Amino acid sequence: MKFTAKEVVRGISNMTYNIDGQQAQTKVAYIEVALDAAHGGKGTRTDAVQVAEAEVLKQIEHNTFPMLAELEFEQRATKNKTQLVIVGIKPLKTITEPKAA
Repeated sequence: MKFTAKEVVRGISNMTYNIDGQQAQTKVAYIEVALDAAHGGKGTRTDAVQVAEAEVLKQIEHNTFPMLAELEFEQRATKNKTQLVIVGIKPLKTITEPKAA
């Protein structure tokens, strides 16, 4: 399954680490998610969503965050679970935030 959605991207992480001789890579986009008022929520928070390839993040890292972007999602399955991953990010516009008083 593939679909696109327009969402606010607050930031990204694209780092490679060496942990006990093993290479580990963090490839995530931090997406703004509305909190559910029916469960006592108010406002938004960010959710880390896996990105399929580091190149997707490299293509947008020069942009100013937060930004409104068109995200292309793909559902991927393994033997035991399914997961939504971002396979494409198309920046649409920078979001200006009000200055704190």
